[in-house]
Amino acid sequence: MPESITKTLGALSQSNSTFEFTLGATEIEEPTVENEDLDAKIKLYQDEHYQSLLTWKDTHGLCLDGQNYLWKGDALIVVENNNLRRGILHQFRTLKTAGHPGITKTIQLIQPHYWWPHMKDFVTAYVKGCATCQMNKINTHPTRPPLFPITSSSNLPFQTIAVDFITKLPLSYGNDTILTITDHDVSKASIFLPCKETIDAVSVAELYATHVFPHYGIPLKVISDRDPHFDSAFTTDLCRLLGICQNISTTYHPQTDG
Repeated sequence: MPESITKTLGALSQSNSTFEFTLGATEIEEPTVENEDLDAKIKLYQDEHYQSLLTWKDTHGLCLDGQNYLWKGDALIVVENNNLRRGILHQFRTLKTAGHPGITKTIQLIQPHYWWPHMKDFVTAYVKGCATCQMNKINTHPTRPPLFPITSSSNLPFQTIAVDFITKLPLSYGNDTILTITDHDVSKASIFLPCKETIDAVSVAELYATHVFPHYGIPLKVISDRDPHFDSAFTTDLCRLLGICQNISTTYHPQTDG
């Protein structure tokens, strides 16, 4: 099959006009009636701003045709008129064969026919402000999962706490781990208790009873991961007997931690 096939469609039911389509390997040309009207409008604006356009001639390497219209190669020069320029972009981007292209593709479609200084900046701003493009473009930054703030019915500190370990620390006074106890109620304060990585669940309870309980009492809710210290039978039974609600998080579910 030839690379380009030309078909002439005539005698349409709603129009007696003849439209010429060029079907190629990579492009389809729409009827040029609107383009001719647009060219006439652009030339009219050139006539009205002829003196100011002459300042562009040497700066941008423009040339005059036999009718004194400015061109840049085969592209007709468009004057500084935002409504006219937006009309050009609207015509090229809303064609059925265009499909609201992006910035680069839009410039490639317009440049063979029309040109003006800083056209790329104008096209970029227009495409970014196109409501249709913004609604249909692929979201490359998916929405982050919503946060689930940790709430408490108590107005006292350290009634809803989060406990965790910071391990593998340099040895200091025989300790290589820190037990962190964070208040999720009114103060958002944290208590750091030095310990050893080999500490067991009973020793964790003793640390809490020694350093936290005398000041803040028994918590209502304890948030933790599934560390054996917090998920052991001893800790579970202790929380049950003391009426403490255990909120143990699971992997890939950060909602538990707020």
